[in-house]
Amino acid sequence: MIPFATETCHRSRPRTPDAGLRTITLLALATAALTAADTSRGQTVFTTYCAACHGPEGAGLVGPNLTDTVFLHGDKKADIVRVLMNGVGDKGMPAWGAILPPADVDAVADFTVAMIGKNLKSPFAPGESSVTPFPKGSVAFPLLLRTFMPTLGTDAAVFAHHDHGKIIAKYSPDKGGDVKGEQKPIDGVPSAIVVTFGDGLSYCFDTVECRLLYTWSGPFMDMTHYWGAAAGGGRKSFGYVPEVIGPVWWRTSGADPMQVVGATAAKPQFTGYRKVKSVPELQWRVGETKLTLTITPGAKPGEAVCRYTTTGAAKGLVFTLPADSAGQIASDKGTRAGTTLTLSAAEAAQFTLTISPGDKPVIEAPKAKPKDDKKAKPEPVVKE
Repeated sequence: MIPFATETCHRSRPRTPDAGLRTITLLALATAALTAADTSRGQTVFTTYCAACHGPEGAGLVGPNLTDTVFLHGDKKADIVRVLMNGVGDKGMPAWGAILPPADVDAVADFTVAMIGKNLKSPFAPGESSVTPFPKGSVAFPLLLRTFMPTLGTDAAVFAHHDHGKIIAKYSPDKGGDVKGEQKPIDGVPSAIVVTFGDGLSYCFDTVECRLLYTWSGPFMDMTHYWGAAAGGGRKSFGYVPEVIGPVWWRTSGADPMQVVGATAAKPQFTGYRKVKSVPELQWRVGETKLTLTITPGAKPGEAVCRYTTTGAAKGLVFTLPADSAGQIASDKGTRAGTTLTLSAAEAAQFTLTISPGDKPVIEAPKAKPKDDKKAKPEPVVKE
């Protein structure tokens, strides 16, 4: 609008024939720049929060393919915004409305709508998959998965806020009802985030208890029972829990070691994660206190450098370190007395715990399995 105001105030200045064209061109360039900025923002949000499940191009990994035209919850922007805001709990889709600002939800919804109809090939398509059941990450590009994980013998006191499964009647999908027999609970953590930086460090974090469960080095995981092998065949019935195939160097035990002073009865609530320079930052709340945790590899294989920040811990934090592994844990701040670490409010605002590997692994790496040369029959892909 500025050129028009200038022209009205200065009539002595001759109007050039292409003034209208210049105005239209400027408006078009501004609109294009704005669209490019919105697209860039949506892509950034998608890469940071969505690609771990839906793939870097939206073609699907553990989450469905977003580039085809089959959508269970609607393919209009309003539908996608609703799913983003509210999540789909039974499918493992988080409610991003509690984590992302509205502008980011809007931008990533636009980015998702723009994908629809590209029909990119899913890496899980039968007969076309090149996805390995042995996923890998690196220090430069750590891999994050939201998946079931084995408990690895972690004691029951660790899972204080989890529901516990019970033996139920066996169900037959073919008959549409219960049949003779029983189904035992699956020994696994259904709410885990697992991250690998390659052979140097992998870790498992429980989003219900909001605590680190265990760390390991070497090979990452065997997902064959869950993902299948090669073209997707070879999946195991109820085989949702992958196998950790490296040596486990540290495993937590007992009740939650961290207590926010003044909020001891508050249940932790996971609020999400983001990636900072490719490294996941885990976020949760205890009462009114906000906490973040960033874990990176240390100097030794299996060593985990755990950087915490807190906001609102006005009375500080108290750690009661696991008695069987307290000697492996060092802090850069606070006062240590035996297995108790006390941090003032100022110290708790930002501190680092380093968990070093012991003299020998808590759990040895499993022995290599003989290769199965039989070709598994591909299973049909069922879109959730």
